[in-house]
Amino acid sequence: MAVLHAQFNVADRDGDGVMDLHEFTVWRALKGMPSQSAAAAFALIDADGDGVISWADFSGAGSAHGLAALLYGPGPQ
Repeated sequence: MAVLHAQFNVADRDGDGVMDLHEFTVWRALKGMPSQSAAAAFALIDADGDGVISWADFSGAGSAHGLAALLYGPGPQ
């Protein structure tokens, strides 16, 4: 969980405690994910649909989909 929390804090560039789509897309681009894929992932992780990813959304997605999938995207299909 410490790795996940550290990555959340890196992605939350303005430090407001949530990631907006731009922050998430920039963070994912650093990991090589195309912006289209980042937008789709953002929508899935934003569990409550409020337009931002909170720590609860992010950690919940990590638990549901696994740490590697959240940090690096799905493995080869």
